[in-house]
Amino acid sequence: MSYRFAEFELDVDCFELRRGGVPIELARRPFDLLLCLVERRSRVVQRQELLDVVWQGSAISDATLSHCILELRRALDDRAAQPRILKTVRGRGYRFVAALLADAAPVAAASG
Repeated sequence: MSYRFAEFELDVDCFELRRGGVPIELARRPFDLLLCLVERRSRVVQRQELLDVVWQGSAISDATLSHCILELRRALDDRAAQPRILKTVRGRGYRFVAALLADAAPVAAASG
């Protein structure tokens, strides 16, 4: 399974984020955070839900989540002030706002 958006591909099976086919180094938590946001892209994901899903109940500070978001934004060349992929919803959480791109359907061979 993979998700394509902007110039990126998030390959879940290979645990890899690629930009134009080139792998981008991304630690486990930022990868898991991005996947969580992509899978819940139809809504704002609250901070507590992100902590529960990505860190699975481990005690972490808000600064840890914020740092992880910052790492993701750097990898995605995204900015909080002008988000094109990750939007901060002040006092609520985060939302994945990029449009997912559908893979091109294979061309069927003409039978004759």
